[in-house]
Amino acid sequence: MNLEITGKKIEITPAIRSYVENNLKKITKFFPKIDEVTLILTVQKYRNLAELSIHTDNGMYTSVEETTDMYAAINTAFDKIKKQARRKRKKIISLHRKEKVEKQGLLSAEKEPASSSTPSIIPYKGFSLKPLHIDEASVRLSMSDDIFLVFRSAANDKINVIYKRKDGNHGLIEPQK
Repeated sequence: MNLEITGKKIEITPAIRSYVENNLKKITKFFPKIDEVTLILTVQKYRNLAELSIHTDNGMYTSVEETTDMYAAINTAFDKIKKQARRKRKKIISLHRKEKVEKQGLLSAEKEPASSSTPSIIPYKGFSLKPLHIDEASVRLSMSDDIFLVFRSAANDKINVIYKRKDGNHGLIEPQK
């Protein structure tokens, strides 16, 4: 692990260095393998900036914090890095769980023998066929996440289907006599 602490208009004292190293020890439980840690401390009048970047085997984490106290800026920068690491860990865990569930679902589907070659019908959802004009049906389809809408035409009282096309327009299926 390479630790680089740079000070702009501030001298890096042994106290600051030990404070950073202690915070770094606390953060190692989130990162098993840290390649490089860069901390840039800057003082501008009453502002103290701490720019922290950590390069690990699974990504780069960065944080910039500005306060009136240098130690508080360093502490908050490390806290932000911890938060980023927790978020990433939760994301990875949820992806692994999702893959595991999908894999188990595929395995159980493979174990079940196909009893018949005809597909089963699964009801989607119920709806009432209210008479609508084509424009109203188009607006309802645009506002929904569905790819089609079945409705009764107000013009001829027949059942029609309006659907979303790949080019972004809507298509209309009307029954013929």
